Amino acid sequence: MCALHLGHYDQNKTLPDPAGWLKPYHRAMSKTLKEKLQFRGEGNGEWHSFQSKAGTQVLSLQRFLKTRGFFPKAALSGIFGYGTRSALRLFQEYVRQIEGQTSIGVPDGVLGEKTQAHIDRWQADQVSCRWNRTSIFSPSEAYLTWMDILQKARTHYLA
Repeated sequence: MCALHLGHYDQNKTLPDPAGWLKPYHRAMSKTLKEKLQFRGEGNGEWHSFQSKAGTQVLSLQRFLKTRGFFPKAALSGIFGYGTRSALRLFQEYVRQIEGQTSIGVPDGVLGEKTQAHIDRWQADQVSCRWNRTSIFSPSEAYLTWMDILQKARTHYLA
């Protein structure tokens, strides 16, 4: 498996105009940086170009992150953009902190072998994060009770 990161997109995806796609994210940058048709990484001087990847790996990752509650408002675009990276980092942090699975490593927003192993585990065991309301899985009784309490409190205080 080849690692997926910022800028990768599925081979069957028709790449939109890179300038238009990046414009909302690069709006506050200097003119020189706005014209750069790449994703800005977090490292000093780190940039990622759009790069086609065979298959539908990015779309599969986005679908996983959405159904498990890490990317609820995802537009399943097949493009590994800033939102996908953030959702993946949230998944990595959840596995590391909530599950205590330090084998995933430091959350970096890159889909490598260690992260893929945890995704495979979640899929096999039908795991979903604790706060997920968009999941294909049923919420726990405790979750439903707390949601009911919060809704009643909200109604009370709004009145």
